[in-house]
Amino acid sequence: MPSPSILQGSTPEAPVSDSIALKRPAVLDNESPGAENRRKDPKISRACDACKRKKVRCNGTLPCRNCDRRRLGCTYNSKYGRGRPPTPPISAAASQEPINIAPHISAPHIQIQHRDEIVEISGAQLPSRASPEAEIDGQYFDPTSGLNFLHRAWTKLFTRKAELASYGPNDSDRYQLLTSAGDRPFYVDQNMPENGCLPDDETIRKLQAFYFETCVVTYRMFHRPTVENWTESFLKDREQNRPMVHSIGPARTAILLTILAISSLRHEKIAGDIHVENEANALRRSDQLFCTAMKLTDSELGFPRLESAQARLLQVLYLLQTSRMNKGWYTFGNAFHITLSLGMHRRRDTKRDVPLSSRPFNYITSQCSKRTFWVAYIIDRYLSVVFGRPRLYQEEDIDQEFPESVNDEDMTPQGPLTPEEGNDCHIESLMFHARIATIIGRISRHVYSVSGTPKSDRLAAANDLVRELHEWRASLPSHLGTVQPSTLIPSFRRQAIALKLAYFHAIMHATRPFLLGEEATSSVFECIDAAKASLELVDKMARDNTLFHSFWWTHYVTFCALAVVYVWEIQQTRLQINHHNQQSYRKLFDLAERCSSHLQRATTGLSPSRRYNIILEELRLEAQECRVSRDMTQETSQDMISPFENSASLNNRFSELAAPGPGVGFQDANILNASDTSLFTDWLTLDSSVVVGVRDRHCSHTPEKDVTAMHLENQTFRGISTEDEEFLQSFSEEAKKRVLRKVDIRLVPMFVLLYLVAYIDKTNIGNAKIEGLLPSLQMDGIQYNIALSIFFIPYVLAEVPSNMILNRLQRPSRYLGGLIFCWGVIMTCTGFVQNFAGLVVIRFLLGLFEAGFLPGAVLIISKWYVPSEMQTRIGILYTSAASGGAFSGLLAFGIAKMDGIGNYAGWRWIFIIEGLATIVMAAACYMLLLDSPSLSSSWLTPDEVRFLEVRQLANTSLDSPHKGFDWRLLWDVFTDWKICLLIFANWSNSVPNYALKFTMPDIITTMGYTSAKAQLMTIPPYAVGAISAYAFSVFADRYTWRMPFILVPQLAIIVAFSILFSKSTNIQDNVALCYFGVCLACFGMYPILPGVNAWNVSNIPNPRKRAVAIGYLICMGNAGGIIGSYIYRAEEKPKYPTGYGTSFAFAAAGVVAGLTLEYFLWRENAKKEKVTEVEICARYTEDELREMGERSPLFKYTL
Repeated sequence: MPSPSILQGSTPEAPVSDSIALKRPAVLDNESPGAENRRKDPKISRACDACKRKKVRCNGTLPCRNCDRRRLGCTYNSKYGRGRPPTPPISAAASQEPINIAPHISAPHIQIQHRDEIVEISGAQLPSRASPEAEIDGQYFDPTSGLNFLHRAWTKLFTRKAELASYGPNDSDRYQLLTSAGDRPFYVDQNMPENGCLPDDETIRKLQAFYFETCVVTYRMFHRPTVENWTESFLKDREQNRPMVHSIGPARTAILLTILAISSLRHEKIAGDIHVENEANALRRSDQLFCTAMKLTDSELGFPRLESAQARLLQVLYLLQTSRMNKGWYTFGNAFHITLSLGMHRRRDTKRDVPLSSRPFNYITSQCSKRTFWVAYIIDRYLSVVFGRPRLYQEEDIDQEFPESVNDEDMTPQGPLTPEEGNDCHIESLMFHARIATIIGRISRHVYSVSGTPKSDRLAAANDLVRELHEWRASLPSHLGTVQPSTLIPSFRRQAIALKLAYFHAIMHATRPFLLGEEATSSVFECIDAAKASLELVDKMARDNTLFHSFWWTHYVTFCALAVVYVWEIQQTRLQINHHNQQSYRKLFDLAERCSSHLQRATTGLSPSRRYNIILEELRLEAQECRVSRDMTQETSQDMISPFENSASLNNRFSELAAPGPGVGFQDANILNASDTSLFTDWLTLDSSVVVGVRDRHCSHTPEKDVTAMHLENQTFRGISTEDEEFLQSFSEEAKKRVLRKVDIRLVPMFVLLYLVAYIDKTNIGNAKIEGLLPSLQMDGIQYNIALSIFFIPYVLAEVPSNMILNRLQRPSRYLGGLIFCWGVIMTCTGFVQNFAGLVVIRFLLGLFEAGFLPGAVLIISKWYVPSEMQTRIGILYTSAASGGAFSGLLAFGIAKMDGIGNYAGWRWIFIIEGLATIVMAAACYMLLLDSPSLSSSWLTPDEVRFLEVRQLANTSLDSPHKGFDWRLLWDVFTDWKICLLIFANWSNSVPNYALKFTMPDIITTMGYTSAKAQLMTIPPYAVGAISAYAFSVFADRYTWRMPFILVPQLAIIVAFSILFSKSTNIQDNVALCYFGVCLACFGMYPILPGVNAWNVSNIPNPRKRAVAIGYLICMGNAGGIIGSYIYRAEEKPKYPTGYGTSFAFAAAGVVAGLTLEYFLWRENAKKEKVTEVEICARYTEDELREMGERSPLFKYTL
């Protein structure tokens, strides 16, 4: 395949005139030789990425000894969790020769020599802060441009730290096209034919539908049926080998290709995170489509049309989504002029527009024209804020109306159809977004004016505009304003969230300049509240890729909110502000730290989030220092130590970032004490800094202070917003008990009844046996055992896949209801089998459809309850197994009295009646089983729904979304040593239990009871088992200790089968003792399964692995049913040495497995406690800790 080349943003080979020589001694200057001798093998504060990954000792130089010896690339890119990341000293070998890293960094004419502390900065003469304008690299930037601000800030950092960083134009920018300077290049294969980038017809239709259903949020400028007609003509032309523009022209073809490019890119982002190393591959297809579309618009002939403007606006949106900000700015300029030339900014008037009045009226075209203009207007207002440049559209030139509130399907060329009453319209979001864009434009004009407007006038204007924003929000329709977005359909959910972000940003935009004043006003607190609300919204969006990648300006709003929080943190120290809700501000800073990590994870190459992180890094570190210092000051003030000296030392830290360093020739400038005009324009310069080419070093180290702990029992409230954390803490114990009672009443009884039915249907063949099943079907004992064991083959194999399917569904009631209905029909058909072969087929199908119920029930319980509450609920569920054994015998005894009715034997009626009852329960499951808290608003209050959902988030590790099947997850479960030991513990229940439940009637008949009485005598043992299962589960949850409440029942099983093994030879002489042995066996068997499953769930924080592990543990436990089907042999009756001996052996093996697991978990916890959290944060990144799950050193196992 030909190698791709780079177009539009390509960078030819640029001459490099200067290089950067790095010479840094291995021993720091402040260390004496004596100190070096005292510590011949000094400790290092940071290891390189390769040594950290392999967990080998690293000497901390660049490159380190290990990487240099193996000739590997030595990098220090992993996150550093202990404050500022130390710069690794250059190794002795590397310091002997200069290193040319000009291709990797962006600052020409900078030479730094660490040894002599010399900093040389040449190039353009930098203006002072007092200068009203700046000329940098031959380009003009007014005071609202970000380059002037960053030029001072980063020069200050060079002087203060001598760190390698860069800003502004560099050699590579000089060789890019003017309209693309500073942007990422386009990845295009020049040798690819024009149609070579197009997917097949079906994919084109799917991508187009994906665009309208997912990609479009508020920028709705097309009529979907019209675009679909263009697509069909386009595909027909391709089928007939015509040029792609043959039927619909270049502008419409460009629209279709750009729609495909946007959809393809968005689909890649939603499918998974795009990292730097594979970003180019993700952009290849979409860039190829986009560049083909751009060629078509560049070669468009004739006068402009509506589609000409639409095509270019759509290209602007693609460019903004791919971080090509400068190309987007110039492309929008073309679209702006086209809209003006078409008169789209003016209202249509037949008297005024005489030349236009002769054209036939087309309602669809008229509405699309209005939609397109207002989309352009919204983009103009946001680009103006982001770039710090004047707005193109002027209010006094516009009198265009908003489009009518009509959905695409209700539009015809003649006019709108009559919509159904109560239908919500997608165009309303566009209209309200345009309205708030007009307010944002007035904020930029009146609050951020570069004229000498007094601060009081700006404050009055800000208050008036904030009042308008409140009125705008109050006027929103319910589905965009008051209704929780999570309850809306996806398209309306994205619109509601987009408008929320717009509102919060507008509030911050209007009020943030007053953060830098001399006092905390109501505007300041409104700004802080808006920043908090926007960060909480972004924190929620980060968990859903479909939302986080829906808006090109999500990163910008996050950046604005983070800047507000960090500046306010510094300002509190400067003004010595102490509030009664200081704890709330501390939580706000923690929320900002979390959202900062979201911004870092969204980093891709030269994306805005990458540049935002670089800009915010120093501000964030200064805010951290101010926060720590303020806390220390408050503590020392209690001991009568004056805090003013410490505060004074921090007073100018934020100003240091913005002010030039000594010797550079600038006037010192303090942002916090600047003139009124500077207070306002500096915020715009901070906003616009992302588009001026800020770049990080080739090896950029962004410190990460907080690492999310994965311990679910003790480290609660991790991974949730500050507001949600406060909500959980304020949720009273009585309210918690009340909501759990409501869930218990609706969920647990339903599962008890369903499991009772499942248990009866699984084991009623034993009741049918003593009622004459074998003679009727002419079967012997071996064939009966085969019929028993064949059930477990599909039962075991289908449990894990069933749970994986169930975990992906939102409505488990429908899935489980379908399974229960199928096995109910199969159970009914069992009453009509005529031979052994038919019974085997029926039992196989019954096992297949029953397989998904028990693991599915445990999985659903784990989604409603936290681990410390689960065993009690599973224990109650499992009591139905014991009750089922008792009830099954009693029910079979009654049904068997129908012998002869309809010429059917009594054993046949057992299957028929119980099968019909199962079908009825299937309908009840479909209608009544609970699905999730979010779908239970009819009986839960909003606060109760929120409580149930938030506490699940707090007790679950965040898992990156995956589409499709993950073989690595299966392998991880199958090779987990903890699950292997739990399987042996589970077999101590399943093998004796399955064997005994099929044979208990026969054992009791050998004591001298008739078959009818034997059925009744099975009731007490099962009742004992039900009581013990519940009692042990309650105590295990109360003490949050699983092992003892599994070990005691296992010991009871050992004693029970010891009695039966030794006394069964003369069973009729030892009826009471043997019957006690049967009851004691049930006492020990039934508590084990709830305990083992709860232990399993408690130690797996990853939800996807948990779903697989639940199914795998239960399926392997049920595999014990295959063994249990053969251990009670008919020819050994009544001694059953094989049955009793095997049951004894599995119980003893379970004891060994349980004790072994307890010891190894205790030892693992002890190992983890030896490593401090600081060391863990230094060794692993946050993402590595998340991926490790329960193996994370921050996770403590439940014993």
